[in-house]
Formats: sequence, C-alpha cells, structure tokens
Amino acid sequence: MRSDNILTESDPSRIDWETLPEEDHGLRSPEGPVADEANLTALSDGSLFCTYRTIAGHPCHAYSRDGGRSWTSAAFMTYGPGERLVVHPRAANFVRRLNEGRHAGKFVYWFHNNNARWYNHGDAAGSRNPAWLVGGVEEDGPDGKAIRWGNPQVVLYSEDLHAGISYPDFVEEGEDLYITETQKSVARVHKVDQALVDSLFLPQNPPNGSV
Repeated sequence: MRSDNILTESDPSRIDWETLPEEDHGLRSPEGPVADEANLTALSDGSLFCTYRTIAGHPCHAYSRDGGRSWTSAAFMTYGPGERLVVHPRAANFVRRLNEGRHAGKFVYWFHNNNARWYNHGDAAGSRNPAWLVGGVEEDGPDGKAIRWGNPQVVLYSEDLHAGISYPDFVEEGEDLYITETQKSVARVHKVDQALVDSLFLPQNPPNGSV
C-alpha cells in the first residue's frame, strides 16, 4: 500500500491509498505457495530492495526501480549478483538501512542461516535459534544500485534449543545499535556489541553459506 499524502493529510478519511505492484499479482516465490511478510528498504538511488519469507529453504529478494510499481522477477536471495544463495528457514527475515554512526548508508539483514522448511520439530528443531546478522553495502549494477552481502555472524542465541528468536526491529542511537526480538510470549531488547557491528563490514572472503 502506498500513499502520496499520508504525511500531509490530518484527516484519516482523506488519505489516498493505492495497491502495488500494478501487475495482476504481487511478489511471488519461484518455488512453493508462500511469499509472505515483505520487508522493504530504500537504496541511495531511490530503488527499493525487498526481502520476504518462503517455505523453500531460501528467502526471496526483489528490486523495484519505479517506487514499487513493478519488481524484478521472483528469485531466491543471493549474497550478491551472481553469488550463492542465502539459506533461511520458515521464518521472518528483515533488512534495514543504517542511518546513524560510522556505518550509515550500509545495511543489516536478520535471518537464521539454515534451510529448514518447517518450524521447530523433527529436523527443524531450533530453526529460529540462533539468529544471524549479515552486513551489506551498495554496488552499481546494470539497472541501478544493488546490495552485496558479507559473511554472516551470530548475533543472538538461546540455550533453549526450541526458543524462536524472531520478529526483530532495530533501534539506532548514534553509534549504538539495539535489537528488539520476541520469543512468542517474551519480548527483549539487546544492545549489539560495537565490535560485532564493525565485523559485519570488514573485507571478507566470499560467504560459506549455512553452518
């Protein structure tokens, strides 16, 4: 849903909305019936980058170059153009652009770095524990800016294998980065160690995928 006047119109009944994309269908997965919980961030050239969950063992990503009116074709997320696939279970995944501190203009991506196709039973026990972050930087592509991701790092874990650490948000205060997350009935706030944040953006070898 997109609105041109939500920031200037004080009367909710007069706010205009339009449903995007303009095609007959929205974002899809190249495999399986699920393409849920789209998560957006803006790139420096005005493009939009989106991630969303599937049940195929990988998240999807898409780019829009026209404000969300159209998107690139359904594709599993990679660590960069031509790079290997990101693995992720049946769980939410989130991308954010950092706006403060020494890494302003770079990106963080929250995921679980395994390819379980169901949740928390059998071989999928612990599929949302631990939680991982990976840092991303913009690079020029043939159609506009794209994100290239580094190597993933564990950011949170629980000694309870079945804890479902999920649905995060990110809060910035200068150089400090905080993560909020829930485990069904419990919500927590964590300050991320600055050394870990810095490590997300160090020059590294190509990612090794899941562990």
